[in-house]
Amino acid sequence: MPKVIDDKDVFRAAINVLSTCGYQSATTQKIADTAGIHEATLFRKYENKFNLLEQSIKAQFLEVPLAKVAYTGDLQADLLSIIEAYFETSEIVGNILSILLVEIPRNPELKNLLEIPWKNIARVSNILEQYQAQNIIKQEPVLNSISVLLGPLMVRHLIEQSNSDMDIPSIDPKAYVENYLDGHRV
Repeated sequence: MPKVIDDKDVFRAAINVLSTCGYQSATTQKIADTAGIHEATLFRKYENKFNLLEQSIKAQFLEVPLAKVAYTGDLQADLLSIIEAYFETSEIVGNILSILLVEIPRNPELKNLLEIPWKNIARVSNILEQYQAQNIIKQEPVLNSISVLLGPLMVRHLIEQSNSDMDIPSIDPKAYVENYLDGHRV
């Protein structure tokens, strides 16, 4: 009887190898070894490396907390929810988004892999735009608002992922939201 292959295990292995090796070095053999299966199984089930990575990224990003944030009408609660969801999402997907952003100029075919992560960012955009439309936070291009809200957290995450010896202080999400609002509340 053939071994049952759990897609989640294979997807996790693919993301892990992509995160640690980059696209060119993320061979199907490395992915198969990490998943504990034969490389031929990957080809039978997923056809090629790109399809495997596409399915892996979609599966990962469809289920992350950032994919579930929603507008509630309570600005502070919504911002806190976004920040907490960002932290939880980062724990799940690691540095995959930054890896893709670095790899796309060398491998333009990877651009489509950002479709689902961008949908998660669009959810955050929609929440911020609703508060801008109500004149609760200042009017500015929403990308600027997202950059100010999430940019420092992304940089912090990149430093954490770099295995630097830098002492990285913890962040109090409530204080972080208050600091954001000090510069953005109308």
